[in-house]
Amino acid sequence: MELHAPPKRLTVRDQFVLSVFWLSLNAQSAALFPIVIPLQILLFLPPGPVGSAQQALLLGWISAAGAVVSLIMPPVFGMMSDNTRGSWGRRRPYIAAGALLLVLSALLLAVAGSIAIFVLALILNQVGSNAANASYQALLPDRVPREQRGAASGYMGLM
Repeated sequence: MELHAPPKRLTVRDQFVLSVFWLSLNAQSAALFPIVIPLQILLFLPPGPVGSAQQALLLGWISAAGAVVSLIMPPVFGMMSDNTRGSWGRRRPYIAAGALLLVLSALLLAVAGSIAIFVLALILNQVGSNAANASYQALLPDRVPREQRGAASGYMGLM
């Protein structure tokens, strides 16, 4: 086990800054899943009543694919970031790569011309989100002193 110096005490500003990325992850998820995906599905299916069985089936399959990715990827990225050593540290490479993949997958979602490309973009979005999320959540115990973790978790919860 590698010994680390205890994290320095964080100011309220430090705790807020540490939590801001969480806001962007939550905003992306809050917009994408209940709003964007159901509306995009309408573009790929023949005209018909909103809420048709075909739309519900496609939304169900897309949600299931995202759930499978979200079940598998966090432990994988968590283990990888725990074992990474480098000039960027353990977590930052995965947070940066995940954020980049989120942006690229959002662009792909915007231009997807078929259901296959749309589903691929959503899977990439889930992979990016899980890479960033798993590594980002591990920052709290890495960077926050034990006696401040409750408050820091509260700031993240506000986001």
